[in-house]
Amino acid sequence: MGFFLLGAPAGIFIGILTDTLNRMVLLVVIALIGEISCLLVYWCTSYRQLFLLRSLTGISIGGGGPIIFSLIADYFRTTSLIEATMLIGICMSMGDCAGQTFAGLVGERYGWRLPFLVIPIPSITICLIMLLTVPEPRRRESIAPVDNEHLTAVSILPEHMNGKTNIDLKPGNLIDLLLKLKCIFCTPTILILLSMGIPCCIPWAIIKRFLIDYLSVNRGLSTAYATLTLTVYGIGGFIGQFLGGFIGQYVFNRHPRILSYVAGLVAMTGVFPVIYIINGSLECHGVVYSVALLGGILSAMATPTIRFLALVSALGTNCYTCTYFHS
Repeated sequence: MGFFLLGAPAGIFIGILTDTLNRMVLLVVIALIGEISCLLVYWCTSYRQLFLLRSLTGISIGGGGPIIFSLIADYFRTTSLIEATMLIGICMSMGDCAGQTFAGLVGERYGWRLPFLVIPIPSITICLIMLLTVPEPRRRESIAPVDNEHLTAVSILPEHMNGKTNIDLKPGNLIDLLLKLKCIFCTPTILILLSMGIPCCIPWAIIKRFLIDYLSVNRGLSTAYATLTLTVYGIGGFIGQFLGGFIGQYVFNRHPRILSYVAGLVAMTGVFPVIYIINGSLECHGVVYSVALLGGILSAMATPTIRFLALVSALGTNCYTCTYFHS
C-alpha cells in the first residue's frame, strides 16, 4: 500500500519538476532513490523499515514515467515516436519479467533478501553511466516545429495544439503551472485518454495479479497449467507491443486520422479472448494457449499509440505533467 500511496502523488510532483529541471539529472536522482532503498532492504530488521524502504521505491516507479516519456518526446520526431514508445514499453516489460524471474529463482534457493541486494547493482551502475554520457535534449517549444514536414499528422490534434496558439509560459511560476494544467485538462484528447486509461487499467492489473489463482482455485487447473497460461499471455503482450508500435507508426505516417479508430478497435477486440479464458472450456491446452497468446497480443497493441497521443498532446501544451496522469 505504501508503495502506491507514496508513488502516486510523488509522480505528479515529479511530473511538474520535469517541466522545469534538467531531466537527465532528475531521472538519475529518482532512479537512485528507488535503487538505494531497494538495496537497503537487504539489511532491514523490522516491518516498519521494510514498509518505509518499499514506499521510497514507489517514488522511483511513480516518478520515472513522466521523465522517460518527456525525454523520448524530445529525442524522436513524431514520424518515429510511436516506435520509440513501443521499444520503451517492451524494455520495461522485459525488465519486470526478468526481475520477477530472478527473484523467484534466487529467492527460493538463497532467501528473499538476496535479490534486493543483487538487482539494484546494475541499475545503479547504469544510472551513473547515463549521468556521465547521455546529454539533456533540447526541449521542443511546440508540436509545430516537429511536424513542419508532416503537417497532415497535426490535423488529428485539437486546434490550440497545432502551433497556432502555442503555450510558452515561463517555468517555475505557480500561476503559469496552473494555467498549463488548466490547458491540459481542457484538452479533449487528454480527457478521453484519461477516461479510457483509468478504468481500463483495472481489469488488466487484475488479470496479471490474480489470473493464476482464479484458474487454479476456481477452474480447477493445475498451478503449472495456470502459470503457463499467464506466461503465454505475457508473451503475447510483448508481441502486441512490437506489432502495435510498427503498425501504429505506419498508420500515423499515412492516415493519421484513423489512428485512434485502429487503436480503439484493437483494444475492444482484446476483451473477447480473455472472456473465453475466464468462462470457456479449458480442456484443450493448445486452444487455451492460442487464445491466451491472441489475447495478450490484442490487449497490448494499442499501448504504444495511447502513449504517443499523450506525448503529442503534452508537446502542444509545453507541459509533460500529463504524461504521468496517463502512465
